[in-house]
Amino acid sequence: MKNKYKIEELQETWLELERAGIPLEPKEYRIGFAPATECRQLLIDQDGNEMSNRVFPLHKNRGMAWMLSLIITSNLAGKMTITRWDLQFPWDLESCLVWPEDPKDMVPPHKSYVLTEGLRFPRKLVLNHHMYEKGVLTRGSVLRGLLIGYSTSPIPKEFSDGQPVSLKLTVFDQLSRPHWQELKAWIERPSEKPGIDTERMPEEQLVEGATAA
Repeated sequence: MKNKYKIEELQETWLELERAGIPLEPKEYRIGFAPATECRQLLIDQDGNEMSNRVFPLHKNRGMAWMLSLIITSNLAGKMTITRWDLQFPWDLESCLVWPEDPKDMVPPHKSYVLTEGLRFPRKLVLNHHMYEKGVLTRGSVLRGLLIGYSTSPIPKEFSDGQPVSLKLTVFDQLSRPHWQELKAWIERPSEKPGIDTERMPEEQLVEGATAA
């Protein structure tokens, strides 16, 4: 376990140097990075537009929430199992990330994820529950849908409405190997944030052709 965290710290250090514009050798020669062929065992691509890739305040500004439209493809010979999601923001969080539980596992079962008051996502459009036995991928398997979550940490005031921000998504597999990708999302700061019922929004506004189920 200690080695895993040391590798993650090394990788984050390399990324910070890259963002600072410091010239570096190719990733395959850096300590902490696997060769390129191994780094791409899980392909993570972003889909949609600003509407389906955003970070916004929770109701009454009690934190923030996010939604990311993704296409995840396994490029590994054999099986891979997703075991954990992690997301890093360009600011420090005061509290942990919360990934809503699978509504199908609730008692009684529900058809939609509930992110916050009045904010619901049909389960078939969401990727969150694709972990462990529900997250087994074979080579060529594709997951497409929304990754949603929230935190009680607010969006810092210096990030304005409509501003694009870089996020780092890391997907961990059954061997605790990190598969990461830099993503982009847009800050949404409505003057008043009413509950948005995403069940009533056209699916194409959330994610086009979602196949996650």
